Amino acid sequence: MFSALDIKRFINFPVSSNCFVVSAEGNECILIDPACGDGKNLLDHISSHNLKPVYIILTHEHFDHISNVECIRSSYPCKVVASAECSERIGNSKKNLSLFYDQQGFICQPADILIEDNFVLNWNDIFLRFQITPGHTEGSICFSIGNNLFTGDTLMNGYKPVVKLPGGNKKKLEESIIRLLKEYSEDTIVFPGHGETFILKDINKAVI
Repeated sequence: MFSALDIKRFINFPVSSNCFVVSAEGNECILIDPACGDGKNLLDHISSHNLKPVYIILTHEHFDHISNVECIRSSYPCKVVASAECSERIGNSKKNLSLFYDQQGFICQPADILIEDNFVLNWNDIFLRFQITPGHTEGSICFSIGNNLFTGDTLMNGYKPVVKLPGGNKKKLEESIIRLLKEYSEDTIVFPGHGETFILKDINKAVI
C-alpha cells in the first residue's frame, strides 16, 4: 500500500521547524505543520507537482507550525485536522505564541476535524492513526501512516522538547514519549517537528 507514498520535508522559516508534504497515487496530498514563511515555496511546490491538499494536520498549536494554514485554506478546499485543545489555541495569538514572536500575531480558524486518542482517519484506504500526546503542549498529537510516525515536537532526536512554555508539562511529556516507544517498533521511521528524520531505535534516550 505504501510503495507509492512520497514524503517531502520543507524547512519552515523564519523558525526552522519541519513541514511535511505526504502524497500517494493520484494528486491528493496531506500537509503537516505548514509554516514556510509567506507560503510561496510550499504553494509553488504544490502547484508545480499538480498536487491537491485535502488535509492539513497540525501536531500542535505553536505559530512556527501553523502560520501557512489560512493561506492554504484560501487556495484549496482542504480540511484542518487537530486536537480540540490545539483547535482552540490556534485562534488566539497569545496561546499560539505568535504575538510574543513579532508583537503583531495572527490567528487561524478552528480545525474542521477534531481528533481524539486512537482516532483513525481513512485517506483513500491509507489509514492515519492518531495519539493524543500532551507534554510539549496540551494540544499535541502524533500520528502514524504505516511505518512512518509524525511526532511534532513531542519526540525529536538529540535534544529535549521544550516544556516551559504555556501548556507544557514535563511529566505528561515523559508519559507520552514512553507510550510512543512502547507502541511503535524499533524500525519505525520518525518525522519530527524539528531536526532530521531518524529511526526509532536510534533515539537518544536522553530526550526522556
